[in-house]
Amino acid sequence: MDTYLFYTRQTESEHRLEELSKRLADIGVAAEMIDADSPRGSSMVELYDLMARPTVVVVRNDGQVVQAWTDPEQLPTPDEISYFAHL
Repeated sequence: MDTYLFYTRQTESEHRLEELSKRLADIGVAAEMIDADSPRGSSMVELYDLMARPTVVVVRNDGQVVQAWTDPEQLPTPDEISYFAHL
C-alpha cells in the first residue's frame, strides 16, 4: 500500500500535511508528500480525480484507491490512515 498526501505549496495545506506525515511516521506509516501542482503531482491528481487540497489517498500496489479523504476541513487521524494502509 502507498499513502499519498496531496498539498499546494506554501499554503496551510502543506503545513498541515507535514505535521500529519510526522505523526504517521511515528506510528510506522510511510506517507509521501505530493505537490499537487508539480508535473508528477498534476498527473496523479488527474489519475485519481482529486479536486481538493489537502487530500489523503491510500492506494494498493496495483493502483486501486483503497480510501481517499478529500474534505480539506476534516483530515483523517493517523490511526484512520494506518487502518487502511495496513489492510
